Amino acid sequence: MDTVTFYVELVRSSGPQFPYGEFGCRYRLFLPLNPDGCVDADALRRGDDRYRGTRLRARDGEAAGRIIAGSRGRFILEYDELKFYPSRLHLGSAPITPGSFMRIGEYDGEADEFRISSIRKLSATQATLTEDASFRSAVDAGRCNAAI
Repeated sequence: MDTVTFYVELVRSSGPQFPYGEFGCRYRLFLPLNPDGCVDADALRRGDDRYRGTRLRARDGEAAGRIIAGSRGRFILEYDELKFYPSRLHLGSAPITPGSFMRIGEYDGEADEFRISSIRKLSATQATLTEDASFRSAVDAGRCNAAI
């Protein structure tokens, strides 16, 4: 089965005051998805450095890190800067689709619900450049492959 790297953006689902999500509280994840659109857990367990994530907060800015396998089949976004508590990603087995939800546990122990706002398939070259700042700005500007 072929695995392809996807750029997935999530925004915190914050109730009726933010019907499209709270854009001051987001995540950007580079995840391996199989042809069914589900996360390829085996690819994440292999520890490939291209599977990374960034937490974005309006007040705190960006915190980037690597997605690693945790205990009991969970996955962790382990930040490059040690001052940030790792985020627990509840990836599940359902396909990752725009509008669906993912739970992410943060420093307070609570798992918040995040809405998947966009997904973009990356080429093999783009997938190896996930930490390049110019690449991230191209993703933000929508110049990568079309959203699914």
